[in-house]
Amino acid sequence: TQSTWAGAKMWLNQSFFNDNGNSGYRLKPRFMRAPDSSWRPGDDKEHVMTLIVEVISAWQLPKVANDASDIIDPYVIVEILGVPADRASVRTKTIKNNGFNPVWNAEFEFSVTCPELAVLMIKVHDKDVLSADDFIGYAGLPIESVASGYRHIDLVDFKDEPMEGSSLLCRFRFL
Repeated sequence: TQSTWAGAKMWLNQSFFNDNGNSGYRLKPRFMRAPDSSWRPGDDKEHVMTLIVEVISAWQLPKVANDASDIIDPYVIVEILGVPADRASVRTKTIKNNGFNPVWNAEFEFSVTCPELAVLMIKVHDKDVLSADDFIGYAGLPIESVASGYRHIDLVDFKDEPMEGSSLLCRFRFL
């Protein structure tokens, strides 16, 4: 099995670059560029944003390459990556034997203190009983680029290749 942690750091960077047309450049937020700034991660407790992520369903999740005869049992991990105060991870239930159109209808709430540095990482896995769970695909979205409403989110594999036809339906709300 491939190591998903080795790719996770690259996925985080790729998430920001996907948002700006893959330019390979991302300007630091103003508070990090100001020479007189005394900002530290987690300092701003007054401007906390609440993000509600509803993972509704998925379409056409592929079978795992090393076991094409098996029907996958998918689940979704939703994470906020950013400053230590923002980091969080939750998981949906596992849907047995349904990679074609699994339905979760799972809602999660996250507090974000520094949206300029936060990424919403959504990963899909296949639950295995006798071995380690298999990674299916992911999507990384900078929090500042997430728009409220229902969204189809295209997935990419661990090599950052688009997974044709595979997507998640999610709903995002900000409070």
